[in-house]
Amino acid sequence: MKPILYTTAFLAGTTAALASMDINEIDVSVALDDIENAAAISVWKSVETDLEAAIALRLVNQIADTGADISVNLDEVALASAFPTATGMAQAELSGRVTVMTERNVMTENYRLTVLARDVVARDLRGSAVVPVSNDRIYAAMIAGFADNVADRVKKRQPPAK
Repeated sequence: MKPILYTTAFLAGTTAALASMDINEIDVSVALDDIENAAAISVWKSVETDLEAAIALRLVNQIADTGADISVNLDEVALASAFPTATGMAQAELSGRVTVMTERNVMTENYRLTVLARDVVARDLRGSAVVPVSNDRIYAAMIAGFADNVADRVKKRQPPAK
């Protein structure tokens, strides 16, 4: 009888460990008005809604009426930094502060996250892009990389005790 009890206790503990934190709100903010570079503004104009949607898509099973709030404050300087050069998006950087607060106002995450365009483009052994990469593809890959990181960290978090 003991092996069955131990197995049941182990499985119950595993189920509890796999429980996920509910997410109530995802808010991405950036002050695009602070960017004076027109090329940068045209590329990043929908970054707030695109990143919110990408994070929500990855956490769709955890969205609830109550739960933690995810806040991302993007760095305007990083968004504009690549655009004085001719390479444009190839040198782009998506950087910001990510904060996760429980419904009881307890901060569970607070970190700086940076995704570099050069890190999200597939390259061959010589360092050349495998496929010619458009600004749209780089943008999409950077949004996906940022959202993946945020979602992965949230999924690893245990829900707060009730």
